[in-house]
Amino acid sequence: MKIRKREEGATLIELLTVVVIIGIMASIAVPRFAQTLPGMRLRGDTKGIASTMRLARMKAVAEGKAYGLYFDNISSPQKFVLFEDKNLDEDYNQGQDSTIFSWDFHKTTNYQNIGFANNVVVFRSNGSSNGGSLSLITESGSDSLAVDVLPSTGRVRMTR
Repeated sequence: MKIRKREEGATLIELLTVVVIIGIMASIAVPRFAQTLPGMRLRGDTKGIASTMRLARMKAVAEGKAYGLYFDNISSPQKFVLFEDKNLDEDYNQGQDSTIFSWDFHKTTNYQNIGFANNVVVFRSNGSSNGGSLSLITESGSDSLAVDVLPSTGRVRMTR
């Protein structure tokens, strides 16, 4: 009498069952991810603005110069520009002020409200700013975030 060794492994039916379950889970997850993508891009753009504002404030204090951000709501895609305010007029003068870099938003992110004079926020060498706020919204209008800048301290914060 021969003793058979027990063979272990997965059958074809077991493998197909696992593939079907993974397919069902993916078909549920992909549409939900597509719905959250514009909100994720909005948060990324808003965090980018807040971080760049903080950078401008730090550079202004460290170097004793005025730095600012200009919010361009005319171009497509909308963008903002970090610049050194060479003539200290608290405005962005292309050709006179030094542009450090510009950032284009995703197509699904737009300015909703720009509450800075001439669409410019400037940070002075003492850390203060001209103050104001900026609201961003998704293309569908389903989500919005804001960035506030306090005039006296130049503090930058994100709000819903």
